[in-house]
Amino acid sequence: MRVPLLYLLLFISVSLPSSAANPEWVAQDKKIINEVTSLLKASPRTVERYFEKGIESGHNLGFGWRSRDAAIGGGYISIKAALYYYNGSLVSYTVYPGLPREQELKSKYVQWYSAGFKVSSAGVAPFRYNGALMQKPLSALVKPPTSQVATKAVVEYMSPESGLEYGDYGGYGMTMLQNREAFTQIQKGLSLEQVLLVMHSINPASRLTAIEYYLKNKELFTNRPQIEQWVETVFRELPEVESIDGCIGGKYNAKELVAKFTKTE
Repeated sequence: MRVPLLYLLLFISVSLPSSAANPEWVAQDKKIINEVTSLLKASPRTVERYFEKGIESGHNLGFGWRSRDAAIGGGYISIKAALYYYNGSLVSYTVYPGLPREQELKSKYVQWYSAGFKVSSAGVAPFRYNGALMQKPLSALVKPPTSQVATKAVVEYMSPESGLEYGDYGGYGMTMLQNREAFTQIQKGLSLEQVLLVMHSINPASRLTAIEYYLKNKELFTNRPQIEQWVETVFRELPEVESIDGCIGGKYNAKELVAKFTKTE
């Protein structure tokens, strides 16, 4: 009895392993992992030169701050980096390790990363150089915040890592933007001092979200003339901010956006 070709091919495909690792891709990944883990022990400028070939985009954060995103591709993975500059000088960076989706490869990749990254059962943590700097307020803040005001959750929201797009929802699925989602996690417990602190974030999206909160709750704040002066400084320093209008991402007028969300929420 002849077996139909379709059934024969189906039997072969089921009998074979669901995924066989591509040795060339694995070798490419090992190469870039080894390169990056060795770079983390070098100077920031060396790290910058390595990732410059993979620069994807840049962001103006205002007040002398800028950031650049980069990615170096391998076989199964890419390793991403965010480079942060103040007045043109690299002062901080974060490297995000990539892991393959293939479960049989993950433990091997985690072991390779362990030469330069912190690894755990949860995976591989990003490597941050001078990361605490990005969580500090702009120097325009009147007085340094206390530890009770500058809590871990608040300063993490102030960092560019909480998302640079200001708004509420966007994209094809109309999902909540990363920065807005992060704000909802801390909003309920915010004190007025913390709102003022966030208004001085390096992250422009966090600054505007705090300004939006202030404009909705003006009656709760004292020294409003001083706050209003800072709000105008923020709008003047960075007139356009990254956002998403429906499915269209781009730069939009910051003052108009804040007015829009102040009225609609």
